[in-house]
Amino acid sequence: CTGKVGMFGISWGGYSALQVAARRPPALKAIITVCSTEDRYTTEPYGGGLINMDMFGNTWGPNYPAIASSPPDPAIVGDRWRDMWMQRLNNVDYYPMIHLTHQHRDAYWKHASLNEDDGNYGAIQCPVYAVGGWLDPFHRTVPRMLANLKCPRKGLVGPWAHQYPNNGDPGPAIDWLTEALRWWDYWLKDIDTGIMAEPMYRVWMQQEPVMRGVHETPGWWVAEEVWPSPRITPRNFYLTKDGLENNAGAETACVLKPLQTVGTTAPGWHPFIEDAPIDQRIDDARSLTFDSEPLE
Repeated sequence: CTGKVGMFGISWGGYSALQVAARRPPALKAIITVCSTEDRYTTEPYGGGLINMDMFGNTWGPNYPAIASSPPDPAIVGDRWRDMWMQRLNNVDYYPMIHLTHQHRDAYWKHASLNEDDGNYGAIQCPVYAVGGWLDPFHRTVPRMLANLKCPRKGLVGPWAHQYPNNGDPGPAIDWLTEALRWWDYWLKDIDTGIMAEPMYRVWMQQEPVMRGVHETPGWWVAEEVWPSPRITPRNFYLTKDGLENNAGAETACVLKPLQTVGTTAPGWHPFIEDAPIDQRIDDARSLTFDSEPLE
């Protein structure tokens, strides 16, 4: 070993790579973080300040305590298996209850986030390759980290869900193993693969929304040399009685008597292709909608 170490992971493994990088161990020279987040509070349980009910149904809800409560194997640990099991049972965390007792951005969340006002983004000094997918709940992490990290960095967002890009579904998937090897060769072996001469941010520009059961997303790859891009200008739209407009209209009351079944065509928070949205015009017809003219 040359003494140069890299870390990579997806989801929890991606969080871990970011957290270790923030501790700056001297041997860690680069990381790849896939489908992860540097802001646990707003990305997972409390997106927009509201509790995300998916947290009660996914791995970190009931599944994790069930797995963590299983006994150790006597064939591996011997006669002490029962004592070990009881100690484990008495210390299992039930994450939904923990989340409900930390409804504000307190020390519990700050400990696991890098976007705090005390400059935690600057704690990461090794190069970072951040990867996400449009169907993944953490895709906003990639441009946010590109805009705030000060270290060498690259970002990639494809059409896929919570997966490595070589398994990307919906596709197109990419030859991610070769791309990752180019990153590791550059930062761990000092081989100039040209990867850092390429655009900082690459994104699959979707031509139409992802729909349930569709495994290929029409579109094309676009790239920005730096992020935020100097070629992009923010635009403000205003909610008016006629839809989304460039100028604020007169204040108008919009009244809706909602049906409790509105939302059944929406995607889940953590969707794979079988959980992607279906035709959402059904919900649109029963909702207040604000549309703009088609964007060029």
